[in-house]
Amino acid sequence: MELPVERIRDHTPYFNMHRHQALHPYTPPEAVLETFSREFERAYAEGGLSLLTLHPHILANRCRIFNLEQLIDRMKSKGVGKGGIWFATHEEVAKWCRAMLGPP
Repeated sequence: MELPVERIRDHTPYFNMHRHQALHPYTPPEAVLETFSREFERAYAEGGLSLLTLHPHILANRCRIFNLEQLIDRMKSKGVGKGGIWFATHEEVAKWCRAMLGPP
């Protein structure tokens, strides 16, 4: 089972250093929060999956963690659990998908 990773929902391109150029891209954390929020809102409206890819060594910055907390609060405002959103591990999502597909 493979979960759909999208570069737009991976924070690496926004914040990581370009190895061969020793340059850091500058994307304001607020712009990344807005992108992730819009991605989530559309996925929620469609009843779909909003899968973020986050790396601890990149996320470990106060303003980035602050923005992640804001994003989680926005997500929770939709309600958590039955009828709302589901925070799950990749393994839990894969098992759910497999159960929906039935036996191979």
